[in-house]
Amino acid sequence: MTDNNDSPIIWYIPGLYSADDPQEKALQLLQTIYPNAEKIVNVAWECQNGDSINLDTVVSSGVEKAFNDSNPWRGLLNLALGTIGSISQRWINALDDVEPTAELLANKIANDLSSSQRQNLILIGHSLGGNIIIRILAQLYRRNLSIKSAVLLGAAIENMNRNILLAMNAVQKPINSMVNPEDTALKVFQTVTGSRALGTGCVLNYDHSKFLEHNTSSYYGHSSSFYLSQWAEVNNVRNNADNNPIQLLEDVANILGINRLIEKKD
Repeated sequence: MTDNNDSPIIWYIPGLYSADDPQEKALQLLQTIYPNAEKIVNVAWECQNGDSINLDTVVSSGVEKAFNDSNPWRGLLNLALGTIGSISQRWINALDDVEPTAELLANKIANDLSSSQRQNLILIGHSLGGNIIIRILAQLYRRNLSIKSAVLLGAAIENMNRNILLAMNAVQKPINSMVNPEDTALKVFQTVTGSRALGTGCVLNYDHSKFLEHNTSSYYGHSSSFYLSQWAEVNNVRNNADNNPIQLLEDVANILGINRLIEKKD
């Protein structure tokens, strides 16, 4: 999938800051996946500011409370409400920043990059960063401009967003979307927006020459490191990845208290 004989320019657009998902790890994985990249840029945007969200800690704490409750169903309901209540306002605030951020970055690509730089540009976005990328590409399409490609990692964007079809025509090579349909954060996104996120509802029959979907599973979290490790596997660099999916899944199991759940069930 990656063009290791080329020297791509990588722009990485993260989602909201997360205390358990350091961007340094994502950038390390990107260097592994794109060893010949001319440049790897971490693109900051407004709604990264503020208190960090630690989704895994919220879920882990809620799971313990749920199973210690005399009424398990009530406990699980409290878990769901607690998780959504802790995060939904941040999502709402961030969604307001997505469109102006996309416009700003589209202008930068159109005005500050040369034609040859645009032809080597690959946009990679995690969570709301993927939402921003789709909107960037839609704006480039309207200007009759294109870039090399894009990679969406658990993109927090509506499954039927009209900009997706436009975005597919602003890349030379297919957009690749990595998604776990059971992703916890994308379920929060659905609660906040009332719409399923891309890849979590029906599989849309997009033209495979323009859009490729890669479903992954076994992990209900939303970390960029997990999605990037899965992208590394697609690109046949799993053995060289600093944080491979198997080890990450074991770490995540510990974070979410899966072992405790199994013991409790027995």
